[in-house]
Amino acid sequence: MILQIIDILLSLFIFLYMDKARKQVVVGILGTRLDSGKNESRWNHWRPTLALCQHEELLVHRLELIHQPQERELAELLAADVHSVSPET
Repeated sequence: MILQIIDILLSLFIFLYMDKARKQVVVGILGTRLDSGKNESRWNHWRPTLALCQHEELLVHRLELIHQPQERELAELLAADVHSVSPET
């Protein structure tokens, strides 16, 4: 459990700008282990970046996802998944 928490903290570093007059912008780092999944089974496990955008009480207007160039395909797939669960993002 502790290792999973440490992994989450290391793989997803988030800044939330919480100002009612401004839009919510989240800056995160792609977690190549926890955010991964290329087939339909990816929907069967928890992915921190996707879960962040599913909170009803936190409307994310923009998600800036930092990733390595070789992880572009995973980042694009995750972005599509985020858009499917949170069209406002």
